[in-house]
Amino acid sequence: MRIFWGALSVLALFNVLFVVQGRTGYLIVALLMVYFCFDLFKWKGLVLAAMLVTVLSAGAYFGSDVFRSRITKAANEFSQWHPDKPASILDSVGLRMEWYRNTVAIIREHPVFGVGTGGFAKVYAEKFTSTEPVNNPHNQYLLTAVDLGLLGLGTLLYLFYVQWRLAKRLPSALERSLAHGLLLAIMSGCLFNSLLLDHTEGLLYGWLSGLLYAGLRTPTYNVQIST
Repeated sequence: MRIFWGALSVLALFNVLFVVQGRTGYLIVALLMVYFCFDLFKWKGLVLAAMLVTVLSAGAYFGSDVFRSRITKAANEFSQWHPDKPASILDSVGLRMEWYRNTVAIIREHPVFGVGTGGFAKVYAEKFTSTEPVNNPHNQYLLTAVDLGLLGLGTLLYLFYVQWRLAKRLPSALERSLAHGLLLAIMSGCLFNSLLLDHTEGLLYGWLSGLLYAGLRTPTYNVQIST
């Protein structure tokens, strides 16, 4: 079974680095690799993780046209972005920077309770002109802060914190590691995408959370009643 799951992991890794064009996946792979090595070998594992990430990154950069073009394109777009110049529809990094900047401006106007659930697209269209409709800022934290205010954002962060803390009470080491890995993937991915809004990623988060935390141990308390 270890060989079977290991082979599937290698295939999944190959898919992310050499086939899929999503740059968020590159970040999540690197982060999960660091956590995996740390989980196995603690602080000594960070050295191993640094070596693995370096070797894989170099191999993907020089061995994959897709990986190399995506990284080069992101670097060029970021260097050319200017806050006072509208980003091109083909400039994914520039668009994200523009969305982030404009979204922060909306949050400043509605900091506590936000504009209401699902209100981002309407408010954004009223305040900013765009060649294409913008229904989310490609950042889950900013989206939550716009819709539900800083109170809602704090609640979301607290949910992640509670899940991380409760993962330590799961019955097996595998479940604990998977729960932490799930949270790391979702929390890091939410920096560059509205993952909880996206169908596949949001469903994956909800389904795996229910599956993993179904085995959560309920703490027992010894209560002595004196008569």
